[in-house]
Amino acid sequence: MISKGREALFFIIGLLVMLGAVWVLRPPSPATASAPPNLWIFYARATGTQEMLWGRRYTAAGRPRGTPLKLGPLGLTQETEVAGAGEGAVWVTTGPMVFGIREGRVWRRYPAPSGAQVLSLAVFSGRLYGVVESRQARRVSVMAWRHRWRTVKSGMPLGITTLVAGPHHSVWALTAEPHKARLTEVAGGQRAYGTASLEPQGTAGFAGNQPIIPYARGASQFGYWSRRAHAFASVYQAAISVTNTQPLWGLGVRGMIPFASGRFRFGRTVPWPSPQATTLVVIGQGHPWIAVLDGFSQGRWFNVETGQFGPGFQIKTPWWAVVRAASLGS
Repeated sequence: MISKGREALFFIIGLLVMLGAVWVLRPPSPATASAPPNLWIFYARATGTQEMLWGRRYTAAGRPRGTPLKLGPLGLTQETEVAGAGEGAVWVTTGPMVFGIREGRVWRRYPAPSGAQVLSLAVFSGRLYGVVESRQARRVSVMAWRHRWRTVKSGMPLGITTLVAGPHHSVWALTAEPHKARLTEVAGGQRAYGTASLEPQGTAGFAGNQPIIPYARGASQFGYWSRRAHAFASVYQAAISVTNTQPLWGLGVRGMIPFASGRFRFGRTVPWPSPQATTLVVIGQGHPWIAVLDGFSQGRWFNVETGQFGPGFQIKTPWWAVVRAASLGS
């Protein structure tokens, strides 16, 4: 009787140990694998004829952390990709200077090339890239920092130029002009795409090897270009912009639209949790979480891997602040 009881007890203990090992060793579910990161908000204050750029770290819920950083005078920059994150640091350009911020403090200062301004920047595969314009030139260049700025692509046309992560660790530059777009590989190869006459919406991404560029024609026709133009049925079934993530998602009037098997899947749209007040801006790439900003003062987290919205956030900046950029942060 005692022997049988011991056998049963050992069996139960062994079963519990086995179940515990399975629980510990099993991979985390995508929904719980990570939490949304911190945010960095960069804002300017006018002092006479000069704007001074400040930066501050906020929690994922929008609460301020630490003290604001006074970075320096704001020069010539673009409206997009003024700040970005990578390799444990947050990077921001003021035009004449690029700052690297780590652990809430300025960690690196990289001056722009002589006679030029760094208009925007991004980090891909641990390397810092900048869109650079000379004060005299009518062209822009893409440069990368490795002990100094080194040109990786020159002679690019003027236009709103954003950097895009491509397949196989390639880096591309999207040049948005009023009635056409160019997608040029600047690292990893020499490929280039040029669209027919259309009005690019200013974002691009890749679904595998497939480039995706949303566009408009007039006020009522929307579509996306992927080596040829694809028209959407209506504005209510349209991706107005896209994420620079894998997998790629479109932002539509009704919610986040997945791109799968070569097309946008409107039947699987994830609806917005609440009405959106302004034009939406997406922050983030290379991380499961992106921040969908509804203006620079509020937004909501979205996980591109699980296809689920996370918590919302509300940012409170000083009354005098004019927000210039935002970035995910450590």
